Amino acid sequence: MPLVNDLHNKAMRERHWIQIKNESSKHFEENSEDFTLEAIIDLHFEENAQLINEVSEAASKEFEIEKGLKAINEKWEITQFETASHKDKGHYKIK
Repeated sequence: MPLVNDLHNKAMRERHWIQIKNESSKHFEENSEDFTLEAIIDLHFEENAQLINEVSEAASKEFEIEKGLKAINEKWEITQFETASHKDKGHYKIK
């Protein structure tokens, strides 16, 4: 069931759930033990399968961007630069 896979996407953040709730006009608590397959069927999530798929895909893409930015940040945190005076005019350059 693609719908269940989209709802189970680990990349989904609170903002994604809020978007689904707002755009589908459905009220549920995604972290509740009551949020079961039966609840999904009772709430007629199939009516909003396209919306949920789009939000889930966007969440996955955002998660990949977040991972990339984290990797860049980690690399820059350990990178050290040495500077040297450039033409003795008060400017510096990276060695």
